Amino acid sequence: MKAHGMDTEAVLQELGTLKEGLLEEEARRRLESDGYNELKGKEKDPVWKLFLGTFEDAMVIVLLVAAAVQLALGEVVESVIIFLVIILNSVISVVQTKKAESSLEIGSIS
Repeated sequence: MKAHGMDTEAVLQELGTLKEGLLEEEARRRLESDGYNELKGKEKDPVWKLFLGTFEDAMVIVLLVAAAVQLALGEVVESVIIFLVIILNSVISVVQTKKAESSLEIGSIS
């Protein structure tokens, strides 16, 4: 339905309502059949999925390649440091994401 191109009476007829709004019994019936007018929340990703998702970032991929090259060259300490930095970055990213999700939940409650 493209209500913006229709006249008021046609829109009201299409929606099955009156200009004054729904009668109380019709509102109750629609509430029972359709439920409350609210958005469904998106299902949250599990923590492990968020963690693995951080490895899709271009900079992380570059660091992984650099760590692999360092390891291939026998520079074990440098490669371990790079791997630790990548893991720390991923953990911080997941923590920030979870905090943001909980902040949004708290905000939607009030």
